[in-house]
Amino acid sequence: DVLSDLGVIWGYEDGTFGPDNTVERWHMSLWIAKMETGRTSTDDYLTVWRAEENYTDFTDVAVDQAIGAINYAADEDIIIGTTPTTFAPTAGITYQDALTMVVRALGFGGKAMDAGYPWKYINKAAELGLEDGLSGIAYKDVLTRAQTAQILYNALYTIDADGKSYISDVFGLTTVVITGTP
Repeated sequence: DVLSDLGVIWGYEDGTFGPDNTVERWHMSLWIAKMETGRTSTDDYLTVWRAEENYTDFTDVAVDQAIGAINYAADEDIIIGTTPTTFAPTAGITYQDALTMVVRALGFGGKAMDAGYPWKYINKAAELGLEDGLSGIAYKDVLTRAQTAQILYNALYTIDADGKSYISDVFGLTTVVITGTP
């Protein structure tokens, strides 16, 4: 609900979310680009993330696969291709690759982390709490929309390498925790 309210993840035209549907690599790129920038409106989708004038070095990406978001994620070193010129946008996003993308988006990537792929990213994701609320998923499994939403939800509240969080610094919301005693 939070991700939907913020416009990061949309449901389907029939009003459903499809929690058990699998997530493709281009979807993950789009959702992370939206979280990074706060550009989540329908207008942003059409004029920024899916605009025909966008360009990417990946030869297998179509405009309707959010080419602008893929280009953004590549420029920000959040994603790399399956080769220097291909991205495999319609392949399912694996658990280890989703965690890697989010850890990179949070500013914890780099050559040292890349040299230890995927385990350095998986370990950092666990340290950051990105796996909270998830269990029983093998790292090479393709994620569902519900599983991916949980990772992104966790990322909303995670403090990045610069000491910022998406929830407050991108979306301008604050979190208040109220505790009570009997």
